[in-house]
This record gives sequence, C-alpha cells and structure tokens, in this order.
Amino acid sequence: MLSVALLITAFGALWVSGGPPTDYPNAWLFSSIKNLCFSQSSMLAAIVVYIFVRKNRKMKNKKLGITLIGCAMLSASFPYMYEGLKIDSCLDSGGSWDKMKFECNKTKYNQYNQ
Repeated sequence: MLSVALLITAFGALWVSGGPPTDYPNAWLFSSIKNLCFSQSSMLAAIVVYIFVRKNRKMKNKKLGITLIGCAMLSASFPYMYEGLKIDSCLDSGGSWDKMKFECNKTKYNQYNQ
C-alpha cells in the first residue's frame, strides 16, 4: 500500500516538474525520483517478506532474497547518493548549492561573497 502511494506521488511530482509553470522544476523532478526509488524499494521488500512468509519461513532460494534485499537497499539509498554527487560537483565547480531549487548557482557574486 505504501509503495502504491509513493508511486502515485512520484508521478504527481513528475507532472508538476514538467507540466504547469513552476519556479522549482529541478526540485520537483528530484522529489519524483526520490519517491520512485522509495516505492521500488518498498515493493522489493514486500516481495521478500511475501516469499519468506509464503515458504513457511524456509527460503530455499536465499540468493534471490539477498539479491532483492540488496536491490531494495540500493534503491532506497540512490536519492541520497545522487543528491550528494550533485552538491559536490556544484561546490567543486565554484558554485553555491540552492537546496530549495535543487540547482547550482554559478554566478560570480552570490550572497556569501559580495
């Protein structure tokens, strides 16, 4: 149920990022990616739990369960890794990161070095 709600929210944020005029299209796009990844990870976790309960707690194919759990963890951590890399590349290029707009400000004079 949670994964479906996150999936609907992801598609809503995706529509807002490219549909009506908005001041923060990159932030809405990141919100969509984040919700899509969380939806995927919750779906994978639900599949693992279903297989575990369905098989009477004797998972014959443990490699499949471990792989699905690993994919769920990777999917859940992807948005944080992506955001960190975007911020790091922005700061390395000499810009300043605008968290609200989710974009790099590369102006010569920003609010910190006037």
